[in-house]
Amino acid sequence: MAFDKTIIDDLLKRTDVVNVISNYITVNKKGRNFVALCPFHDDKNPSLQISRDKQIFKCFVCGEGGNAVQFVQKYEKMGFYDAARKVADLVGYTDERLSMTASVSVTNPELQPYFDCMKDALEYYKFGLTTDQGQVALDYLHDRQLDEAMISRFEIGYSLPDGRGLIQFLLNKGHSRSMMEQLGLISINQGAEDRLAGRLIFPIFDRYGRIVAFSGRTMGVAEGPKYINSPESKIFIKSNILYNFHFARDQARHLQYLYVVEGFMDVIALARVGIDAAVALMGTAFTKNHLAMLRMPDVELRICLDGDDAGQLAMMKMINSLDGAKLKYRFVMNAGDTRDSDEILNSDGPEALKKYLNNLANRLEFAMEYYMRSLPLKTTEQRAHLIKLMVPLLAASQTMLELEDYAKKLGKLTSFNPNTLLAMVSEYRVNHQLNDVETLYKRFQPEARYLSRFKLAERQLLYFMLTDARAIEFYKTKIEYFFDDIYRQIANFIVERSADEELPSINSLLTAIGSLESEKKEAIVKEVTAVAFEKNYPQCSEALLEEINHTITTEREAFHLNQQYQKAIEGKDEAEKARIGAEFNKIRKKRHLK
Repeated sequence: MAFDKTIIDDLLKRTDVVNVISNYITVNKKGRNFVALCPFHDDKNPSLQISRDKQIFKCFVCGEGGNAVQFVQKYEKMGFYDAARKVADLVGYTDERLSMTASVSVTNPELQPYFDCMKDALEYYKFGLTTDQGQVALDYLHDRQLDEAMISRFEIGYSLPDGRGLIQFLLNKGHSRSMMEQLGLISINQGAEDRLAGRLIFPIFDRYGRIVAFSGRTMGVAEGPKYINSPESKIFIKSNILYNFHFARDQARHLQYLYVVEGFMDVIALARVGIDAAVALMGTAFTKNHLAMLRMPDVELRICLDGDDAGQLAMMKMINSLDGAKLKYRFVMNAGDTRDSDEILNSDGPEALKKYLNNLANRLEFAMEYYMRSLPLKTTEQRAHLIKLMVPLLAASQTMLELEDYAKKLGKLTSFNPNTLLAMVSEYRVNHQLNDVETLYKRFQPEARYLSRFKLAERQLLYFMLTDARAIEFYKTKIEYFFDDIYRQIANFIVERSADEELPSINSLLTAIGSLESEKKEAIVKEVTAVAFEKNYPQCSEALLEEINHTITTEREAFHLNQQYQKAIEGKDEAEKARIGAEFNKIRKKRHLK
């Protein structure tokens, strides 16, 4: 069944774009509009504007724009109609036609066989846990205090030790050995066999809940590494994965916090004490992709990596990235405690783990404690070095009270005057702001473009067509077409929609454009939202429309005359070109053309 576009129009009438976007990123009011850090490029200063009046968003750096559905579509990287369903869920909109319409998969059709193979592999592994041979694995899990509910919740399985059963099972399901090898399911070093044979199996899901990899864990003392993970493949890129994110995201929105831990056993330990909002880095470095995912729930992050030196250093390194993204976060103060959450829970019980997880500190307190442990502070030079490291962190303080409080603490620790520290912070802020201006200038320069008098007139009329029905009628009767290809396509959409609405809403226009199968769809959406956010145009009037008509008419005439001139001088010598040029100049003057 085809998707009825009237559903989208009705949905958007009941949707507040500000509320929808606020489900994903932090939004702040500024004047009549709202602003946010743009999630579609590496944004340091809020460049995303959201208009509640127009129900659209626009980034004035990378150019992305659209309505609520298109924001979700871009953010979640899903199809337009799946994004519409997501928005409907967010705003509580129900329409039986939504469920009747066939779902549009977010999966690239070429990759679907790989996901199918991984899904079937998990079926085999889960079956392995129910066999007689799997009893040893089940007993091990029970000894580790994982009950049936936890085993089912995290879909834990067991790979039978013969190493051959998985291959035959997948072959019977229609999957090739080549695909199994590409996914890292089998090894062919000494004949094809399951790479994870004899291990507990923990499936790894992507943000959409699709299985992309497995981690195999030994039970007790065994030869070889404790964990073996699937190698990277067409569907598994480690830097794109946070373990349990597909489940924890919605839980985090409900609880208003999200724990970021080291490994999947930590995630499971937190789930055992009722904390379902937890994700794991799984031993990989913290990346921009992780940062983008952690923006989605728009909640406080609680960072809890290992308490050893490596874990504490990794947490320190996260500060710049988290500050740059303007995320809310705190750290679990666990320095020196080398036990993981699973060990704390099994040895000391649930209350001890909860107490451990709730020992939280802000970025400044964590950084001060870290540097006090890791730096010598005996000499003036050593204490000055600590101040140099802390000034950028102090400069990012959100309140003056916090800044003054930590300036006093640092002053007491280093014997420096707190007022001197505050002056250093002020100087840093000034320099930092200057650098930001330079960066923004360089960023904007490549995007700058010169708009001719002709194009400016077309753009102004296009703006009027978005805001005044008289301009639409004027365009149909007097202008008929725009010279600029993108403007012309937008105008055609407006005219078509005006058959149903005297003045089509920007939302309905974007919906119509969103269903286009065109290479220029993105460019059209960007231009519509850019024009809609224009602030420098006066209100539409008959006089202004006539003035625009005069400009467009004369500029068209000048353009066509220039084409005639270029054709006339083809193949002519310089003397003849001069003579023809003089004749055309007389025509221009007579017609008052430039």
